[in-house]
Amino acid sequence: MKKSLGLTDAQYTKALAIAKKYDAEIAAIATSYPNNIDQQKAALDKRTPLYVNQFKSALTATQANTFFGVLVAQVNILTGKNITPEYQALINTMKTKYGMSDVQVMQTMVVLTEAKVKSDANSNLNKNNATVQKQESDKIVAEIDSKLKGILTADQYSKVKTDIISAINKK
Repeated sequence: MKKSLGLTDAQYTKALAIAKKYDAEIAAIATSYPNNIDQQKAALDKRTPLYVNQFKSALTATQANTFFGVLVAQVNILTGKNITPEYQALINTMKTKYGMSDVQVMQTMVVLTEAKVKSDANSNLNKNNATVQKQESDKIVAEIDSKLKGILTADQYSKVKTDIISAINKK
């Protein structure tokens, strides 16, 4: 989190404490309503604004917006809401086949989603120029590689790279 958001040591300490409290809250809510996604969402919707305000006071606007994207992804991953069946299958694979932690799954999904948006934009913007489209795709893949290497262990990275690239290029 510190590196990806460009946090100072003081910001990191504050944000980490907030994130740990929020993670504990999410886990408690998921445990309280194990088979009721609507109740989980309602409970999270009540509590999340408190943490949003804490993050806003600890981070710059850009850092906070980036981190909020991660928080939304975390809620979606934990509740299964707003996730396509393909992404849900990918999340399950990440956890079971590759042994990723929840944090690694969330970070990887953020990278994957960002890359998918860039890939789709590249396809649309450069649909009439295969050379430029290929060059841009190569840049996107290089960016993904760099980010994933910072999230995963070397063993995890080597195992998931093919699946991640395949999912991104899926039309």
